[in-house]
Amino acid sequence: MRRMWVTSDRLNDEPRAPALGHAALAVFFLLGFACAGNLNALSAGFVWDDRALVTGNVFIKHWSTLPALFQQPFLGMFYRPVVMVSLALDYALWGLRPFGFHLTNVLLHAANSILAFAVLRRVSRSNEVAFVAALLFAVHPAHKGVVAIADRTGVLSAFFFLSSLALYIRCRSSEHGGTSIIPLAGSWVLCGLGFFVKEEIIMLPVIVMMVDAFVFDEWLRPFRFSRIARYMPFLLLAVFYLWIRARVLGSAGGMIDAFAVEPVRRLLTVPAVLVDYFLLLLFPLHMDYGPRTTLVGSPLEPRILLSLLLVLLIAAAVPFLFKKKRTELFGLLWYLVVFFPMSNVIPIYAETAGSRLFTPIHFLYLPSIGLFLCVACALEAISQGFGRNGNRRRLRRAVSASLCLVMFLFSLLSLNRNFTWKDELTFYQYVVKMHPGNHRMLVNLGNVYLERGQVDAAVTELERAVLYAPDRAAYRNSLALAYKAKGWFDKAAQQFREGLRLDPNSGMMYINLASMCRENGRIREAIAFARKALELSPDSAAARVTLGLAYQDAGNLKEAEEQFKTALEVDPGCSDAHNSLGVLYAVQERYDLARQEWEQALRISPDMVEAYDNLQRLKRMGQ
Repeated sequence: MRRMWVTSDRLNDEPRAPALGHAALAVFFLLGFACAGNLNALSAGFVWDDRALVTGNVFIKHWSTLPALFQQPFLGMFYRPVVMVSLALDYALWGLRPFGFHLTNVLLHAANSILAFAVLRRVSRSNEVAFVAALLFAVHPAHKGVVAIADRTGVLSAFFFLSSLALYIRCRSSEHGGTSIIPLAGSWVLCGLGFFVKEEIIMLPVIVMMVDAFVFDEWLRPFRFSRIARYMPFLLLAVFYLWIRARVLGSAGGMIDAFAVEPVRRLLTVPAVLVDYFLLLLFPLHMDYGPRTTLVGSPLEPRILLSLLLVLLIAAAVPFLFKKKRTELFGLLWYLVVFFPMSNVIPIYAETAGSRLFTPIHFLYLPSIGLFLCVACALEAISQGFGRNGNRRRLRRAVSASLCLVMFLFSLLSLNRNFTWKDELTFYQYVVKMHPGNHRMLVNLGNVYLERGQVDAAVTELERAVLYAPDRAAYRNSLALAYKAKGWFDKAAQQFREGLRLDPNSGMMYINLASMCRENGRIREAIAFARKALELSPDSAAARVTLGLAYQDAGNLKEAEEQFKTALEVDPGCSDAHNSLGVLYAVQERYDLARQEWEQALRISPDMVEAYDNLQRLKRMGQ
């Protein structure tokens, strides 16, 4: 197999001409495959963590809170403000229409496929190898981050990672042209932004050093200070990111302490996870979205012995690979290095350090590029390494036909994966069917049934969730709401009381209690519960709206209006506050103001039935 490794006097060699014609044609195909395999993602809705990050996220809904995005944890435990800014931009363009958010993810993925091709063609010195690897990356069904808005972290992180790396390679390739500082500075800037997207980019400096060693043969050259000057900004950016992260999230002492919990069992489990991920990339037929891997019970378990044997074989083969198969070695190291921050060597979730590893599918997104490079090299070796010229041509056609079939099947699997994410009901039903005892998904499924008015189904799933996890206050709250929807108010009150015993500071529980009291005509109790919710959560727009509705029921319209307006000061994107204020104005026969509020509610939430019905009623009245 021909391998054109760069040496000191050939830094500007270009890859050999691609069989497809030229690089632009390869880019066209990559763009087409990346988009075609994810077209139905554009019709998906908001699912799972999208509630916390998009639909219920006050900070992305108006620009006045933009500085606060850099002071807020991401899903409670990460620091990823650039992702939040990207969601804010989507919200500014699309409101709460999921199409726009999914479009951004698909376009980012297409850009990443093209960037992967640009990087790998310099690493492999082969357009064919780079194209096949990038094509596998573009269509692979394991990349659920393309359809899951909340998993944009991995897609956006890969964009900055690959962009920075591509500019660095361009800088090194044009070192003798006198303009290399511009792409180098761009590489530093993109790396700096990437740090505030996802933690995995912290391994970019290591990949940069690998590029210098493997592509530009730095390992053969005398050490120079200029090398440190190139690397130092990457390392300083990493230190700056870790400092900022610690200031926002606090000390990482909990995670460090968790490192001492079952470290041997955890370290023994990591190789098995790597092998599992590798098999998933080769055979992506079973998409499991239950992101947990149980720690091994014994080092003698067959999967541990096999994975450790494989690791030892790879380690023993490194000298041979470095001599003969450096592209393959680069790909393998890419997989291991980029995966390291997500490997759970330092536990991601400290509370589960002694029992499980957090191993979701989306961790594969950026590391997979390295393994796809290895697969592409293997295919090239098969198509060029056997028989005479005639046999090689036939073999090459067979490999090309097989590759086309794989691309077609992967595209179908990607489309099928996206269908699973079309809405929350479909997704939660899929996961619960795969993991009947997953109480988190059971309660999510129950909540979706409740929102859709399927109360009996909601009660069934929520009772199962409480049975599996009786100490979760949030589960009790959801079950109480289901009982209330059934008209079982005594049962609902019992669940609310149990929930408050488990979590006395739950503002949401008091909000729901206030709503139930309003429905039963117990207005004084409703006001008391709503005030308690506001005391616990002063910045809660929902608590303000609930208190305002209780005041309205009590006939105190002035206080109700004040609470609704304060709710909109807290969260201008609160459609419930706009709708409730519209109802208040309609009661006061201030119909023009009511219309404005209902129209604003529909601009924020186009599917808000109550606001739409109110507007239609106003039209029928001739107002």
